Amino acid sequence: MPRFYVTTPIYYVKDALTWATPTPRSTPTPWPLAPSDRDEVFFLTGTDEHGQKVARAAEEQGLTAAEWTDQLAPRFASAWAELDISNDDFIRTTEPRTTGPSSSS
Repeated sequence: MPRFYVTTPIYYVKDALTWATPTPRSTPTPWPLAPSDRDEVFFLTGTDEHGQKVARAAEEQGLTAAEWTDQLAPRFASAWAELDISNDDFIRTTEPRTTGPSSSS
């Protein structure tokens, strides 16, 4: 069975979600790239919790970057569920699995 991978942008966690935040539903898959019923699909989304903007936003709230992103990241994950978007994985760039050398399977 052919594999088909779909990813979204990895969203910066610098502020709470708004209706203007682009979502996987607002960026449909182009028809020629759409998986068939026989394809195995893996859908990945998540948050990028590094960077100066994230650090500044946390500082403005009187929090560390980790405390700030720990508050906001779950909102991103639950927003996709509320929009009936079913992803296979939700990754946070601060998770231990995102550090170290990359490898291919």
